[in-house]
Amino acid sequence: MAMVGGSGHDAGLRDLLGVDGIETAIVYVGRSMQDGGEVGREWFDHMFQMSVAQYEGSLAAGTARPSQDPTMLALLLMAMDLGMVVLRPLVEQKLGSNLTDSAVVQRWMRTEFDLLTHGLIVDKEKT
Repeated sequence: MAMVGGSGHDAGLRDLLGVDGIETAIVYVGRSMQDGGEVGREWFDHMFQMSVAQYEGSLAAGTARPSQDPTMLALLLMAMDLGMVVLRPLVEQKLGSNLTDSAVVQRWMRTEFDLLTHGLIVDKEKT
């Protein structure tokens, strides 16, 4: 999950991707979530709770701003990382590199942190 307003370090899926031999388990978990079975629901619920806890921790630390819809925010943050894992073969094809490569993980972290910190949309009326 994305660490909202944190140090830029994500203790979630990206760390798991770097563990030797974890790739098969990650594929299994991703497919389980797509299938909607009990294992997938349990993983999804656990990951959602992690996302909520990370957001609440960042909010309490003053490194994130309050959201009008914290449930949707937690789901969106979780979906960003899950999407990369579930779509891994397609993502790796576009990147031309393995998602577990340390350079790719750093690129992912840097880009996601920048997006969450600075946003994407420019308000032309304010510029």
